[in-house]
Amino acid sequence: MIYPINERFWELDEEVREILRCLERYENTIFEDREKMDKILQKGEKIVEKLIEREEFVRIEKTYTPSYPYSPSKGGSFNVIPSGLPGSCKRVLVVIIGSKDSVKMRILEAIEHISVKCLNITKYVIFWAVKWDTSVWNKHRYSFEKLNIKVVLKQFYLSPIKVL
Repeated sequence: MIYPINERFWELDEEVREILRCLERYENTIFEDREKMDKILQKGEKIVEKLIEREEFVRIEKTYTPSYPYSPSKGGSFNVIPSGLPGSCKRVLVVIIGSKDSVKMRILEAIEHISVKCLNITKYVIFWAVKWDTSVWNKHRYSFEKLNIKVVLKQFYLSPIKVL
């Protein structure tokens, strides 16, 4: 099931909208084994592994850059946290937060990415989160505002929300 998208969704550029549409489809298709799903959704690293294993990142990359599919070593049209592998900086950063991950740590990793590693290159951050902590976000949102980064929160099984 694809969930309705709020009106601010249309303020985003097409690349970001398509990534969000794909994330929603993946939530309903890649995690069909409910028993294993709970374990996978605990850690962002496990979610990334599952997406790579199922070649979901390859499919999303083909949407924009058919000649340059995603691979953990080459990077794609967006950066991913957690990935563990350095790559070239992209306009979009997708931050995956599992149920047992620290929301604060993932937000701080995103801040390091946008303000140090990829300053003036990354323009959008999508937090794809199994859990979210609004009080932690409110403590750190200024770092994104200061750099004029557009931020979208896409919680699992909920519509995306443009938060900045």
